[in-house]
Amino acid sequence: MHRLIPISAALSLLLATNGVGAETGTQPTPPTAPAPGAAAAEDEEVVVDVTTAVNELPVLLVVPATEADRALADEVRKQVELTGLFATLPMDQVGLGMPERNKWPGLALAAVVVGRDARTPPMFPLVHSTLQLRGVKDEARRRELTEYPGATAMTAPTLADAIIEDALGVRAHMSGRLLVTDASTPGERSVRVLSPDGQRGRRISGFDSLARGGAFGPNGLVSYAAEDSWGKLVLFREGQRTPVPLSVPGYVQGISYAPDASHVALSMGVGSKVNTWVGTSLDQLHRIDVGERISLSASINAEGQVVHAVGSEGGPFAIFLDDKQVTAPGIWAADPSFCSLGADKRVVYMVRSGVHWEVRITSVTTGLTRTVAWNALAPSCSPDGRTVAYYAPAKTGKGPGIYLVSERGGTPHKVWNGQVAGLRWAKGETIPPRMVEKIVTPEPAAPASAAPVPPAPTAPPPRT
Repeated sequence: MHRLIPISAALSLLLATNGVGAETGTQPTPPTAPAPGAAAAEDEEVVVDVTTAVNELPVLLVVPATEADRALADEVRKQVELTGLFATLPMDQVGLGMPERNKWPGLALAAVVVGRDARTPPMFPLVHSTLQLRGVKDEARRRELTEYPGATAMTAPTLADAIIEDALGVRAHMSGRLLVTDASTPGERSVRVLSPDGQRGRRISGFDSLARGGAFGPNGLVSYAAEDSWGKLVLFREGQRTPVPLSVPGYVQGISYAPDASHVALSMGVGSKVNTWVGTSLDQLHRIDVGERISLSASINAEGQVVHAVGSEGGPFAIFLDDKQVTAPGIWAADPSFCSLGADKRVVYMVRSGVHWEVRITSVTTGLTRTVAWNALAPSCSPDGRTVAYYAPAKTGKGPGIYLVSERGGTPHKVWNGQVAGLRWAKGETIPPRMVEKIVTPEPAAPASAAPVPPAPTAPPPRT
């Protein structure tokens, strides 16, 4: 069985970053110590610490339309806060309806009123939001979402995504999906789909298996690596009991699809050597040439560009975007994926720091590197690039589990309990269109005019 063969230090890094160490309930183990001089090389990299720099977030004031809407407004508020983009006020500190602007908190960027209108059957309830920006006084931005039976769980995250677009111009993806490699059960790893808030989920892989390296592929279906009846790691697809046939040799370590499934990257191992194969489909693959080195944890975008960890079997490993090195020499890095923010092409990955790992984001456009979280593993960015999901072990935060944090750093929010070996974040639901309502400020009433004064009488002309 491939998971039992002797492995090199390089393959140890692959298994550690993909959570194989968690099969027995232990945390992923870092690779062997870096070569002498690696620490000095790491000191040469300019890294901006932003995890403590975000002290005052802008406030998004979420208020209910009526008292009956308070629970809905609170659900939306929590979804907004999980993105790390805004601070919010608890429901017991807000009133009903749109507050007057002179009563907004000083840091409030916008205020939004959330409500639900019951409609006469067969019409379904209508959930709506009306947002006003501090700097735009003559318009309100409204969204309306029909609440169909069985879809109420998606109401708050979908509306939150739309509200954030109204406030910032780019939507969020709290209505998306997290693909999780769950390593919580000793001797087993499963591939699961969760909502980003950790509240809803389903199992994709079978029981008593060691699944890994999954990705959302064509039609949103999940592909992942797992053992066949002979113990070989092969590729499976959601809903299929038989392995997916492949035209390239070796055993499967992981797969990545572009967000639109237009490109695919496949990590294949032969012995202790792991290569990345890329193409527009699984039957049209070519190998990325990295010479005698190995290529791990590949991720691919819609342009066909690949970000992966590349290094010799003894390490260290650097992050590359195609053939361009992203991380500084000597740094031990792993598990990269794209985290672009608009036109700024960025990569998120984890870096070894002593005996721990930390999550960083590097802009390929500007070269700026940020540290987003410490004692953190398996990072993945939301499709808009503004929120980072990662796994934190038991020694940090509120215990082992999935946390969300802003790409600027700040306070992380725990959303799921358990041990995790890999994460991927897929795009959210379609959001309702925006309607712009003009706010007409009534003209002040003109003061009442005084009654006309009759002209003074004139003296009669003198007699002649």
